[in-house]
Amino acid sequence: NFDFPTQPVDYIIHAAAEASAALNHDAPLVMFDTIVEGTRRVLEYAQRSQTRRLLCVSSGAVYGRQPEDMVSMAETFEGRPDPLVSGNAYGMGKCVAEFMCATIAAQGRLVIPIARPFAFLGPFLPLDRHFAAGNFLADVLRGGPIRIQGDGTPYRSYMYPTDLVEWLFTILLRGASGRAYNVGSDEAVSIGELAAVMAETAGGIVVTTAKQPDPSRLPSRYVPNIDRSRQELGLYVRVDLRQAVNRSLISYRNQTAKEDICR
Repeated sequence: NFDFPTQPVDYIIHAAAEASAALNHDAPLVMFDTIVEGTRRVLEYAQRSQTRRLLCVSSGAVYGRQPEDMVSMAETFEGRPDPLVSGNAYGMGKCVAEFMCATIAAQGRLVIPIARPFAFLGPFLPLDRHFAAGNFLADVLRGGPIRIQGDGTPYRSYMYPTDLVEWLFTILLRGASGRAYNVGSDEAVSIGELAAVMAETAGGIVVTTAKQPDPSRLPSRYVPNIDRSRQELGLYVRVDLRQAVNRSLISYRNQTAKEDICR
């Protein structure tokens, strides 16, 4: 329900949504309405302002649960969040937002490429939320141990923010209207491996794991296929996982040092 700016705007990056597991669990309809009605409002303003291009920042959550035997999810994967599960409010909201944007794009009234981000690791990542990478960074800053709450087997991939920014602006300026592009690293790493890399980078911090893996079950996965972004837009990942971890730790330690000086 934001007020429309009075000046014309040539380009819009619509990335407004609360990536909050707590809100998604406690008030799923608030989460859903915020995403859907917020997108409706942005689209209304973009058309009124005669915006040249609007980037819809969606989410890899639109694919729903990744099959365990699928190495990575491409934009052609037709999986979707289960609409009967209230915990899928975020993913369902992003699906509807994409539909709204694709409908406007198909009418030729606005150029709207769509970005589907996955997981990220870098400065300003919250250290006290549901992000495993952020929680591990907090453990390192406290001197350890790094605590894995589960069994450490789920696979994720992590993109550094400088790559994220480059990818989003490239999709905004060069992406095809009504077309989706995965945004993230395709370097799959288990939660246990991520913890080990952080421990090694930090200097031999201990890692503890709360549960033992079940050998009868395949690990869950949330990893993008980024071939479309590579082939159509010439994008690639510049910062690998170890670099991302090292840069993140340096940033947080510098931030902590500045806070100590201020106190």
